[in-house]
Amino acid sequence: MKKNILKSAVLVLLLVGFTSCLSELDQEPLDPDTITAKEVYKDAKSAKSALAKVYGALALTGQGTGGGADIAGNDEGATGFSRILFCLQELPTDEAKNCWGDGDLNDYNFMTWTATGGFNEATYNRIGIGISIANDFIENATKHLGENPEVKQFIAEARFIRAYLYSIGMDLYGKMPIVTEVGKDPKPKQATRKEVFAFVEKELKEIEGILSATPKEYGRVNKYAATALLSRIYLNAEVYTGTPKWSEAKAKAEEVINSGEYRLHTIYPELFMADNNTNGAQNEFIFVLSQTGNNSNYSGTTFLVHAAGGDDMNMATFGVNGGWYGNITTGSFVDLFTEGNDTRKMFHTKDKSEERTKNIVKQNGKISFGGNGYLITKWTNLTSTKVLKTGGDNILVNPGVYNITIDTENNTYTLERSKEPAVEPTTGTANSWGI
Repeated sequence: MKKNILKSAVLVLLLVGFTSCLSELDQEPLDPDTITAKEVYKDAKSAKSALAKVYGALALTGQGTGGGADIAGNDEGATGFSRILFCLQELPTDEAKNCWGDGDLNDYNFMTWTATGGFNEATYNRIGIGISIANDFIENATKHLGENPEVKQFIAEARFIRAYLYSIGMDLYGKMPIVTEVGKDPKPKQATRKEVFAFVEKELKEIEGILSATPKEYGRVNKYAATALLSRIYLNAEVYTGTPKWSEAKAKAEEVINSGEYRLHTIYPELFMADNNTNGAQNEFIFVLSQTGNNSNYSGTTFLVHAAGGDDMNMATFGVNGGWYGNITTGSFVDLFTEGNDTRKMFHTKDKSEERTKNIVKQNGKISFGGNGYLITKWTNLTSTKVLKTGGDNILVNPGVYNITIDTENNTYTLERSKEPAVEPTTGTANSWGI
């Protein structure tokens, strides 16, 4: 009898101890600087801050330039999503070539890249990181705030970005593992390109009915971003799946066009200016990677503006402090713009001592920046609304006819290109026109 009582006492003590251990595991961190998922997803406002990181994975390179990089082992500035995508998608074409020769960049100029190239691996890793961040948000937002109507929109936005990244991976690499849960399988199996296509298509179709038609803030996706991406993957569906989807591509494109949400901007240079989120150009954009001076890094628009500058170009007229002597274009691309009054014909053609050669000359397997190829000048850090200066400086614009609106109280002017022909010829040089 005594023996049984002792056994019962031991059992009770074990149960008490076990309960104590469980309660000890269910604790909040002692460090006041540590933030838990429970706090991040306590309400829609907090969850929106986490959503910003999902978008930020496409616009930022880490926690700051030169520290806290998302991708270890690489030059942080060279691993931003838009920069490495530009290198992989544009350098093998006639649109752009790069003169630095950093890492395996030259391989993309001449279409000789390999699977182990640094920029190739960085691109794959950048896609994977973006997908992981989106997965983490989707999982936690669904768990903590899944019934909140506003958060449902957030989740759909994160699903779009995940689908977009998978569409890029499908296009560049074909096979990719389809991962939708955090940490479940450390070695997920590769999915075929056809399987990735089916996943992206399914996701986009589902979120089309969830996303708002008009986003509340610039830079956030709406339902037409999903519709447009469907049109885009359908356009190349025969390559991805073996089955063409031309009619589906046309139908989805028409949905976007007929939505009334978008229209082509009539002043081409303003599409690439620093205020293209407010100057009217934003009405043409369906999905953007927002860039501002507050999230500066060496990728994004910083790369596009600086890398295209050099030699005797006055980079101050582009709103920046210098060129990087990097990107040039080819004669084949230049020759596409034959009309003299084509406002898209934005090239720098002359250096201090000589004309730049239109066609690129390859020397010792590399491309030299000096005098080689034309420079594209469309990307700037300027705004479409400038400050008037007393004394009558000429206003620098592309050739054409403009309507000018002057605000005498704030001493500013706004230019709007006119479709009407000039009554009398304007005067000026090819690069500087007086209005």
